[in-house]
Amino acid sequence: MNPEMDGIDHINVYSKGKTPLGRLLSNFADTPFHHPDYGRFRTVEGFWYWLMTGLEELRRLPGWECKELGKKATLKRTHPTENELALAYIAKLNDHPRIRQMLEKNTLPLTHYYVYNGKVVEPKEWQWTAQLWTKL
Repeated sequence: MNPEMDGIDHINVYSKGKTPLGRLLSNFADTPFHHPDYGRFRTVEGFWYWLMTGLEELRRLPGWECKELGKKATLKRTHPTENELALAYIAKLNDHPRIRQMLEKNTLPLTHYYVYNGKVVEPKEWQWTAQLWTKL
């Protein structure tokens, strides 16, 4: 992927992506939502690590802090399932109609990659999250 083409021939679902949609769809986006089964969360990243650790403070912290705290915590389980994450994504869209509108109007393919020091890193194990947004 070419980061210079983000927003032109694709949307990078990434906290540092070039498009508002890509940044808002990121798990790190500060987009509070109410999950139908698990309650309130500030970010999807907080939800992700809360499922893995059970740490209640992850419900209210910003995404980067959730990742840092979650990585240091004792894990009680592995990563969320696609279904668990789909429910969080749907809850996020329900609580943020503007993001839903942007996603519905988008015609570009969604992908996920990082850019470190000008190098593109495509984490194959996390592509399913961008694919899940596409399904929704």
